[in-house]
Amino acid sequence: MNDFDECGIHYLTASSIDAYRDNPAAWVMRYLYGLQTGSAALARTIAVRSAVKHWMYGMDLGSVEDKLDEFFQVVCEDRGVDIHSPDARSEHSTLLALFTRAIKALQQLGVGAQVGKLPLAAGLPHSVWADGLDAPFLTAPAFVFQDFTLELKFGKRCYTSVQPRDLANLAVQSRAYPGKPQKILYVTHSKDSAPEVSPEALEAAWAALVIDALALQTFIKTATTREHALAMVPVNPSQFRWDEPALTKAGEILALTQERLDGLKSTENRELRDPGTWDVLGDLL
Repeated sequence: MNDFDECGIHYLTASSIDAYRDNPAAWVMRYLYGLQTGSAALARTIAVRSAVKHWMYGMDLGSVEDKLDEFFQVVCEDRGVDIHSPDARSEHSTLLALFTRAIKALQQLGVGAQVGKLPLAAGLPHSVWADGLDAPFLTAPAFVFQDFTLELKFGKRCYTSVQPRDLANLAVQSRAYPGKPQKILYVTHSKDSAPEVSPEALEAAWAALVIDALALQTFIKTATTREHALAMVPVNPSQFRWDEPALTKAGEILALTQERLDGLKSTENRELRDPGTWDVLGDLL
């Protein structure tokens, strides 16, 4: 593999770089093998954000609340989430409380159609290039206003300081919309917080993000095939970000690769991590 584009990776995100940093093997399974399972928590977030967007642009509160179930069902179907699973039922039960809390927080910020402060854009993707990288970063702020951008994060914990992975995404947004302050709102069913985002923290986060992205780019260019990429990194079941299907598939791929390697008399002394091995194995997998 020579570059991101050859692997089907046409853009980078702060979350994808964070995933590679946390668990490279799980990253390989998701981004090189395309194996990922639907997340009920992500479906919940998308559904609530969609509801907030409708309210932001003028739909009355009651009408939006009536559509929450519909939003969640559509997202689950689109993302391959079993809406009847325990996880989905659990996330579904939080929809109204999260939405209600978010609206209260946004009203306190003084935004929305009711006060005449509409966003210029909502969820609009924007690409940002960094020196030395073969692919751009992509970011899509929840809302872009005339005087600031606003990111929304829904979950079970209300953070009083910006979390590192969120700070990295805000750093990309700061380059997509230079000169605009970055704001972030954390929302749970009962609390909300809007921790300060300093320019100094954004600069540091951007520098760290680019370094990690360059490391990923080097990894991609070093690997001959996706099987080689998987063999280059440890597959540790206890690491964060694994789900059972991806972990099982990774084990099967490595076992098959090792079996074929063992069957090649000319490479009896080779190891999976040896790049030269993949000159031999490349056409067999």
